Amino acid sequence: MMDSPRTLRTLDVFSIVGLLLAVGIYFWPVRVPVPPAADSNEPALVEGATTNTSNNNEAAVVVSANILSSSRHAPNVRYTSPELLPTPDYSMPAAFGSATNIDSANAATDTPDAVPSLYGIVNSDGTWRALLRLADGDTSPTLLREGDRRGSYVVISIRPNAVVVAGPSGQRTLRLNRASRNDSTGKLL
Repeated sequence: MMDSPRTLRTLDVFSIVGLLLAVGIYFWPVRVPVPPAADSNEPALVEGATTNTSNNNEAAVVVSANILSSSRHAPNVRYTSPELLPTPDYSMPAAFGSATNIDSANAATDTPDAVPSLYGIVNSDGTWRALLRLADGDTSPTLLREGDRRGSYVVISIRPNAVVVAGPSGQRTLRLNRASRNDSTGKLL
C-alpha cells in the first residue's frame, strides 16, 4: 500500500512546521518577575509560596539564617568529625601506683614496673574483667577477660580479689593489696 506523493508532501510540511514550532518554543525568552527585596535583612517571600516541611519552625530557621547574605562569615569554631579527633588517653596516672601483690615466692621482684601487674577487678554485665599490665612494652594497663592473651601471658581465671595468669615461668596468682568491702556488683566479699 503506497501513499500518494501529495500525502507524503503534506506530512513533510507538517513535520517541518512542528520542528520550527519546537525550536521557537525552546529559544523563546522566559522572564520571571522577581519582587524587589525588602529593606530589612529578611529575604522577601514570594506570595503563595508554602513550605513542604513537617515543621514550619524549621523552615523559619532556614529562612532567618539567610545563608546567601553578604554579611555572613565563617564560624569561630569549625566542626570536627569524631573520627578525626585524637583518641583520649586512658592511661593510669603516675600518682596511682601499682596495687600488685604477687605470691610470696615472687615478692622480691614486686616493683611498680613488674610484669604481670594487677590494678583492679570489675564485674561488667556478669563478666569479670581485670585491669592488668602483662607485657613489658605496655605503658598502661589493659582490661582483660578470662582467656585473653597479652604478650607471653594468658589470663586463666578471675575472682573478686585475685587473678590467675599463666606465663613463661608458670602460673601466678595476682592479688589486690586491699580488698574492697564489696565488688562492682554490690555483693559483699
